[in-house]
Amino acid sequence: MAVRPEEITSILREQIEKFGAESVSTNVGTVVEAGDGIARVTGLSNVMASELVEFPSGVMGLTLNLEEANVGVMILGDYTDIKEGDEVRATGRVAQVPVGDLVRFLEGQPDDPVKILLIGPDERLDAVAAAYRAGGFGAEDLPHLVRSEATYLEIQPRGVTKGAGLVRVCKLLGIPPSAAIAFGDNLNDLEMIQAAGLGVAMGNAHADLKRAARMVAPSNDEDGVAAVLWTHVLSA
Repeated sequence: MAVRPEEITSILREQIEKFGAESVSTNVGTVVEAGDGIARVTGLSNVMASELVEFPSGVMGLTLNLEEANVGVMILGDYTDIKEGDEVRATGRVAQVPVGDLVRFLEGQPDDPVKILLIGPDERLDAVAAAYRAGGFGAEDLPHLVRSEATYLEIQPRGVTKGAGLVRVCKLLGIPPSAAIAFGDNLNDLEMIQAAGLGVAMGNAHADLKRAARMVAPSNDEDGVAAVLWTHVLSA
C-alpha cells in the first residue's frame, strides 16, 4: 500500500482540525526567528520530533530538528504574521501517518528500503532496539540500528554508516581518511568521527559522542565548525 503525498497532507490537515482547546500544554517556547515557512523556537524543552505546536494566531506547526538550544518548526499555514517573540505552545500530539501492513508493503517493493525511521518516545525506542537485538539473531545478521535524535531510531542495512561514506568519499578524492575532519552532534555520526583523522563533536552534541571524539568544538550556535576550521585549516 503506497501512501501518496496528497494523502499525507489530508491526514495532517485532519489532525490539525481535531486539535481542540481541551488540550492543555505547559511546554511553552518563544519564536526567535521566522521566515519562509520555518520558525526557530527556544524553550520547548520537552517537545518531541514531529509534534504539533500552536502559534498565537492558531496556526499549527510541525517540529523538525531538535537541537539543544532551539527547535526548528515547519509552519503549516500562513506564516506572515508569525514574528520574533511570539509564544509557541506544544500540544503533546505527534503527527501520525498510518502505513498499513509495513511487512506487506515492503515485500511488494522491487528494492530493499534504504532506511526505516521510527519516531516515538525515547524509552519506547530503547525497548524496541533492545528487543530486536535480543531476538536470537547473530550480530552479523542485524541491520545497523542508530539513534539520530532522542525520539528517532534509524534502521539501515549492515555497513551503511556515515563512517563508511566518509571512507568512500576519501577514496574517490584520493586522500586518506586520516587527512579528513568530520563534525558530528549525535550518535549517527559516531562511525564518521571515528573514521576521520580529526573527529570533532559539537558543544551541543550527545554526551557519548563527545566522549568518542578527539575534540569538542563550541556549539552550533557559537560557530563551532568555523572555529575548528580556522584553527586547524585556515591558520595552519
